[in-house]
Amino acid sequence: RRARVSGGAGGSGGRVAVPRVAVLLRGINVGSSKRVAMADLRAALEEDGLGGTRTILQTGNVVVDAGRRAAPAVARRVGDVASRVAGGDVGALGVTAAVLRAALDDNPLWDEGRDGARMVTAFSSARGTPVEEPRRGAERLGGGTAHIAADRGGVGLAHQWCPDGVSTAPPLEDLVAFPDGTVVTVRNRNTIRKILAALEDG
Repeated sequence: RRARVSGGAGGSGGRVAVPRVAVLLRGINVGSSKRVAMADLRAALEEDGLGGTRTILQTGNVVVDAGRRAAPAVARRVGDVASRVAGGDVGALGVTAAVLRAALDDNPLWDEGRDGARMVTAFSSARGTPVEEPRRGAERLGGGTAHIAADRGGVGLAHQWCPDGVSTAPPLEDLVAFPDGTVVTVRNRNTIRKILAALEDG
């Protein structure tokens, strides 16, 4: 995990590495529900004492300084703040740069030259399992079925290629089952690349 670098105390010129975490929020700015301005979310996170806050796109992607906190603890804190701003419960999942790189690099459904907007990955707080009888025409995946990858850093990964676009593909939940209470949030490949760049940018 690449860390942000900050100036040392007391004008010494020393530079201290600050671990960073990306938090993926679930269910905000989707349709007309839970509309949250990213500027308002950043301000609320900074007011809550979270440093190095940066948001990516409008779909609830936040990069923050983790300090000594593990990714799940950072996610809980960011999720609590986001829930207050949204006026409703917002799921949150903390991921490291290593998890994001695994989502990009260890995906057997991806071929260079494909449209990254049509390749989606579900990040989950518990690993999914294949649905024994896929519903609603899973054969429409065409280029490949959903692939459930090995857990990375306590985060489950499941990939889906949507050759005709995400809006016409079967929902990933029709192909992969998750235990009750699992936080699941989906990002396309292009978005994952942007989050990773922000996380590593410092």
